[in-house]
Amino acid sequence: MRNLTSKQKKILDKYKHINSMEELSYDVYEKLEKINNTEILYQNVDMYLRDNCEAEKVYYFNKKQGVK
Repeated sequence: MRNLTSKQKKILDKYKHINSMEELSYDVYEKLEKINNTEILYQNVDMYLRDNCEAEKVYYFNKKQGVK
């Protein structure tokens, strides 16, 4: 399976304040690898974090609304 599993997503949902793989601790990444390691895990995790980051959503919502 190349996509993130529900277990991996559940772990990543605890880090909604992080918007990139570079900010995630290596310990967390190791847990994700143990669940389901694929050749594109790094990219999938990075995309999931970017798409689900609460800070990014607030920033873009405010920008769209004209809030500084």
